[in-house]
Amino acid sequence: MSVASSDSDTYIAFGANGDVHVAVPTDGENMTVFKGSKKEAKAKECLLFFDKKTGKVRLEKIASNINVKKTSSSSFPGADSSSSSDSSSDDSDSDSGSDDEVCRLIAY
Repeated sequence: MSVASSDSDTYIAFGANGDVHVAVPTDGENMTVFKGSKKEAKAKECLLFFDKKTGKVRLEKIASNINVKKTSSSSFPGADSSSSSDSSSDDSDSDSGSDDEVCRLIAY
C-alpha cells in the first residue's frame, strides 16, 4: 500500500512484511528516502500532546510505530523507483555510516 500527501508530495509505501519506505521532497526535484519497519505498539504505548497556545494536554493510545533511517537523497525519478523496487533488501546498508539521520514516525 502506498500513501501520497497531496500538499507536500511525501510518499509512504508499506510492504507486506512490515517494511516501510518514505520519500520526502527536498530542494527542486530531489527526494530524501528513508527505510524502516512498522511494528505493533505495546498495550500501554501512548503519545502525549501539549498545546502551548491553549495549555491543554492530550494523551492518545497508539496502535503501531514506524522506525526509519535515512538511506539516500536523489532526484525524484530515482527516489521513486528505489522506494518501490527494493523493499526488503539492503537493510544492512542503511545501518552503515556514522552520520545517518534517525527519525521515528508514529502511526495511530
